[in-house]
Amino acid sequence: MHKLIIFCALSLWLLSEAHADSLSLITLDRSYHYDRDGGHNEKHGGLGLEYSPNEDWSYGFINYKNSFYKDTTAVHFTYKYLLLGLANGYEDAHKSMVIASNDIIIIGGLNLNLDLVNINDYSLGLRALITPSVSAIGLNLTVDLE
Repeated sequence: MHKLIIFCALSLWLLSEAHADSLSLITLDRSYHYDRDGGHNEKHGGLGLEYSPNEDWSYGFINYKNSFYKDTTAVHFTYKYLLLGLANGYEDAHKSMVIASNDIIIIGGLNLNLDLVNINDYSLGLRALITPSVSAIGLNLTVDLE
């Protein structure tokens, strides 16, 4: 898993050096599961990077402790407000969503961002992800690279 993290970080850095619009440090802090009796983890401690070549597209990765208390690495692509990605660490958790192996799932949902503070080329904002089974919130620290 460490090789995947290093590969993702280097890829994002190289792309940002080529011609980037922005690079963000992203977090996954809290979530709210609609199934309140599931005993899910709702404190994730997630940290990752996201690259945005323009206002419509972004992609990145994040590491976090998932809803089942397992270490997870997720990669995602976002187009406007829609997010689609893959995440590992979900053994037997979402049988209907498992692909490729016994612990990788497809993730998707509505991705919303709200800038709270903008200072020169930096911004701090909130991010919310809404899916059919959970809503999650985190912070974005974004640097404009152009």
